[in-house]
Amino acid sequence: MTRASLRDVASKAGVSFQTAGKVLNGKGSVSDATRERTLRAARDLLVGSVYHWTGLLATEHLLRLGHRRVATVTGSENRQVTTHRLEGYKRALAEAGVPFDPSLLESGNWDADGAYEATRRLLDRAPDATAVFAQNDVMALGVLSALREKGLKVPDDQAVVGCVDVPLAAHAASPLTTVHGPFYETGKTAVRLLLDTIAGVIEKPERVLLPVKLVVRESCGANKVVNGTSSRKG
Repeated sequence: MTRASLRDVASKAGVSFQTAGKVLNGKGSVSDATRERTLRAARDLLVGSVYHWTGLLATEHLLRLGHRRVATVTGSENRQVTTHRLEGYKRALAEAGVPFDPSLLESGNWDADGAYEATRRLLDRAPDATAVFAQNDVMALGVLSALREKGLKVPDDQAVVGCVDVPLAAHAASPLTTVHGPFYETGKTAVRLLLDTIAGVIEKPERVLLPVKLVVRESCGANKVVNGTSSRKG
């Protein structure tokens, strides 16, 4: 497994060793931007990316259902979570022998309105797409709205899978198939590993992997075939 230290986190975040220690110990004064950058670096280095596995699992599921023109609505381009989920999406396509098509990719900017507009662009540009992976559940609601406006039925005409498993997902017009992950635990685990290193409890932390779980509902069209959940862990 990949090993990482406090110095590795500081280097990745572009901060000093001392600043990284302040952030992870919750002591001292640092800017909000520095704190966020340091915590993000810790998550990326020490916790096997939950975000990568969510993209992989969601896309694998749609491919197993027979879809080959799978579009994805992403978050902001400058966020690592977007990068990781997109990597998982691309990996699933590659493992299934399906070429990545950039025309099936649109940014929804993490919100329902952005995803609504993104889906309209996708439908105009790639009308042969048969499924959409929305990289969070809020965007999936925007996707569902755009599909409904176009007269497309979910899941008969288009399958949709979201990500995060917010409470509202189960109550969407088409109850949303989504990927549930320990997203809160991701940050907690990264900080705990670094604090244990600083305290000398462990010499150098190993990178760990947290499991993600597919929650199958109606929006993907598989609820009559694959009820319940499936999971993946690296």
